Amino acid sequence: MITLDTSLAEIKGIPPRFLKRLEKLKILTIKDLLWHFPSRYEDFSEILPISQLEPGQQTTVQGVIRDIKLKRSFRRRFVIVEARIADNSGEIKAVWFNQPYLLNTLRPGRMANFSGKVSVGEKEIYLSHPAYELIDRRLTQMGTPGLALTAS
Repeated sequence: MITLDTSLAEIKGIPPRFLKRLEKLKILTIKDLLWHFPSRYEDFSEILPISQLEPGQQTTVQGVIRDIKLKRSFRRRFVIVEARIADNSGEIKAVWFNQPYLLNTLRPGRMANFSGKVSVGEKEIYLSHPAYELIDRRLTQMGTPGLALTAS
């Protein structure tokens, strides 16, 4: 019989590599799993115009994806995805590392909310590894859980 104190290792279908990741988060039993809450929420409801962004700020912007491209870093062997996002007040670059699948998800012309830290580059400010929410005119979430993750 499964109880709240049942070890996750006793449950069929959970791969050992996944159990190790859960163990790093101190999630060992069903009770631990049920009581593991997000460490923060990405709140997409408070949107700032791009022209008002300042370095170091954690923010959300809403805009249209103007273009998106993939660059390869030959020195460190990883990929960089860069997108240009525009609203009525300006334009900003968003940057992600090792996420080439974003080219299929974030298409030019789509509207989305981007939530992340504003960083300073050589020539401009940019959003560093922002969470995103594609805008579906029928339904938009107002909060997305930000769960603590472990390295693979």
